[in-house]
Amino acid sequence: MRKMNSLAAALAFAAILWPASPLAAQSEHVDYVAEKDQYKNEPFLRFIPSIPQVMIVLERDWKIFYPAYSNLNDLNGDGSIDNGFNPSITYIGYFDVDSCYSHDGSKFVRASSTTPQTQAEANAKRPAGLKANIPSPVSNHGVCPEVSANGRGGARWAGNWLNFALTSRMDAIRKVLYGGKRRVDPPSQTILEPSYVPPNGMVWGTEIVADDLWNDYSAASPWFAAEDYVGVARPQSGKMHFFARVDHLDYTNNSTRAEAPHMKIRLNVISTHLHNVTREPIRYWDWAYGAGRVPTDSILPTENNAPTLLTLPVLVEACKSDSYSPTEGCWRYGANIKPTGLMQQYGERGNMQFGLITSTVVAPDDQSQAAQIATTGGPNSITACFNNYEENFLDNFCNTRGGVLRNHISRLGSTAVNSTTGQFLPGGVIDNISKFEITDFKNAKYIEPNGYSIVGNNPTDRFINGVNGGNAIGEMAMEALRYLGGATSGTSSYRLAGLTERLGLKIAKWNERPVDPMAECVKPFILVISSIYPSFDGDQFPSDTELSKPTLSTLPSSATPGTWSVPNYLEKITQLEGYRTSGVKYYYPKLSHSLLNRGLCTAKDFDSSVSLSNISGYCPSEPNMGGSYSLAAAAYYGHTHDFSANESDRQVEFFTVGLSPSVPHVTIEDGHGHTANIVPTVVLGPGKVWANPDPEAHYYLIRVAGAKMPMSMVNFIMKEVNADSKGINFRYKFLANFMSSAEPNSSWSREHTINAEVALVTDSSTPEMYREPTPYFINSGPLKTNLTYFNTAC
Repeated sequence: MRKMNSLAAALAFAAILWPASPLAAQSEHVDYVAEKDQYKNEPFLRFIPSIPQVMIVLERDWKIFYPAYSNLNDLNGDGSIDNGFNPSITYIGYFDVDSCYSHDGSKFVRASSTTPQTQAEANAKRPAGLKANIPSPVSNHGVCPEVSANGRGGARWAGNWLNFALTSRMDAIRKVLYGGKRRVDPPSQTILEPSYVPPNGMVWGTEIVADDLWNDYSAASPWFAAEDYVGVARPQSGKMHFFARVDHLDYTNNSTRAEAPHMKIRLNVISTHLHNVTREPIRYWDWAYGAGRVPTDSILPTENNAPTLLTLPVLVEACKSDSYSPTEGCWRYGANIKPTGLMQQYGERGNMQFGLITSTVVAPDDQSQAAQIATTGGPNSITACFNNYEENFLDNFCNTRGGVLRNHISRLGSTAVNSTTGQFLPGGVIDNISKFEITDFKNAKYIEPNGYSIVGNNPTDRFINGVNGGNAIGEMAMEALRYLGGATSGTSSYRLAGLTERLGLKIAKWNERPVDPMAECVKPFILVISSIYPSFDGDQFPSDTELSKPTLSTLPSSATPGTWSVPNYLEKITQLEGYRTSGVKYYYPKLSHSLLNRGLCTAKDFDSSVSLSNISGYCPSEPNMGGSYSLAAAAYYGHTHDFSANESDRQVEFFTVGLSPSVPHVTIEDGHGHTANIVPTVVLGPGKVWANPDPEAHYYLIRVAGAKMPMSMVNFIMKEVNADSKGINFRYKFLANFMSSAEPNSSWSREHTINAEVALVTDSSTPEMYREPTPYFINSGPLKTNLTYFNTAC
């Protein structure tokens, strides 16, 4: 949520966010330019003589489709992880937080404004016996206290809760940028559509427990009266409600879906029903994050009182002309009302121009092409992409190679939005961003455990591994620098011939750049919106000649490395950051981009052989995903070069909006001034080279002889957070799922599961409230862990 507010601030240019730093938003920014910019802390629009040009560099891989609210972050800044829905927090999404919504069978529709709530009213609804030390938070946005048996008819759903339960990161970004993805967009109506959630490890969920279970199951989370926020009554005694975002529908290589996305609901699940493996009471994570087809109803009770199943389409009508909310973010276009965001606010008023660069979305088109690639390296036009298929199949096919220009920097009103009706124009920057989805997942209703389609076992009906990966954000930023420097063609290796672009995305021709008579006076900006951990980045850089066309002058600064090269710039940053301090160890993976050299996060010296230029991967969360620090080099280059052809200095300013990592960085404390990090890790032992034996398969799983490879974490579910009155997190219960493939595929659910309960005990003086009869140590003692294996053939 706070990152979305930062995005608003970035586009408003009223204050500087953190410019891309060597540790990608993990360290304080260091200004390497000797001559300080006298306007550094001033609102940009006060001194820019012409319309700013903003090139958006946007992540497009699967990680951007994770849930926006994953129960892993401190959203309200009180020092504690916010686990579960908290009515006092504002959740950004497609629903207006000050509105109540009804469901007409096909979509949510705004029904009324919320009813204000006081602290006394919130406390009065607390059932007897609830733990007194857990307050009942007041809803900052009011309540919607009407329910029905099926959540439709007269039932009312609070917009704030719907945002919490249904919003992906991509949905939140679209909401802030331009009001949301439109499924229906005639002049007189707008229906918004959330992003696609395939029925694999991408699914997420939440739960509501009965009042008599709350002390045992949810005591570390805020209590709230369920009927004030969801359109169904509280769970019956001893039972729970489960909710999940999942779409059991086909989604192939276009951006139009026949069916609407869904929220799946199970009402009144019996709390005493035990999981068939863990033998613990079933919770929403067992249901929503199960193996195979998920959510998996096979683990739920099958007796006569089985839980009720509801499925609600999660489309939402926005800015309805006769009942829209003043806080919905609507603009009037003549007689029409349309939802808008910051791009319309600044772009349509003529204050900014926007362009877009993203990674490609390409994969083999058919069985014969896939077979060619697997055996010979593929046709000449794509040989370079698959010159080492064992590594590149793990490295997301061709989508790891930089990015492509989707849209030239131009005025929004002429290229992206119909200024008369407010509709989005085909092929514009907003239309391109709206087409981003997880793709090539077919016959999702009929997935066998092996991930293949039952219907004909057709290889084209499978989720093609490699289409949805690749976030070479540093390489894309360098492509943006080339564009702002006046280059007339893209880096040749980034756009590969012979492969079909998925999703119907547009690619712009560099030589068709609009002519701006004031271009020499315009201030250039690069706005990076990405996970703070890039992936498969740092091995395909433009050369000195490619980056410096036309020739750019170096600004006077003793810190400038000189001739362009990523190693030179990153080595200079390494020196200036002081990483080689004697006696100090750092966590980083093994060096180089090679598959065999990808390693675990262990403490190592940072000696003369180590530089930010030769570290591949990020610790603690993603050591095996090939991330680099090249974004820092790109920002450094842009800040130390003059991008104008006249006498004025025109550096490129970088802004980054860093999305929290999908693989968490969780810190635990002991209440005695000590902390430790929890980094769940599963490692594949040494094996032989192995490829999927099915010759028609589009994807291959590689295990390389002699390599110990970390498995990829599919999801991390925080079951419970115990904190004291000061907000110190002293005990966690969590579940982590791991998969051997590096990115989603049709069976991408879990091959290895860790269930753990951890507490940090450092010495005998640790207060008793932080200890258990048998202490469990991190890094220095036994960890109470239940290990469960799935798909043991792996």
